[in-house]
Amino acid sequence: MDLRQALFKAIVRAEVSAKELSERAQVTPTQISRFRNGKDVSSSTLQRLIDALPADAYEYFHSLLASKRKSDLEIAEQLFELASQLRQSSISKRTEQRCARSRNSLKDSNNDKALVAS
Repeated sequence: MDLRQALFKAIVRAEVSAKELSERAQVTPTQISRFRNGKDVSSSTLQRLIDALPADAYEYFHSLLASKRKSDLEIAEQLFELASQLRQSSISKRTEQRCARSRNSLKDSNNDKALVAS
């Protein structure tokens, strides 16, 4: 999750009106509207919006950003686990193929013995 998404979620969660947020952040309602509509706003406006969040929304905002770093680590761990499983799967497939070849070889051998016996 990027900074913009995290900030938007924090604002929504805080249930702060655009008027209240613009007063707290000392930005214009137009800047709030631009942000909410996905338009570009300056980095100073973003910082003011972040600083104007109520305490619980501010903490939520930072937890969203922190969770991104955590999820990157989780993704890396999942990729490692998947690679291990693929390796095991590949080994299992080769083992199954060898067993199938052995079974087929035994069947052929048994068929040859049956032909010789008759």
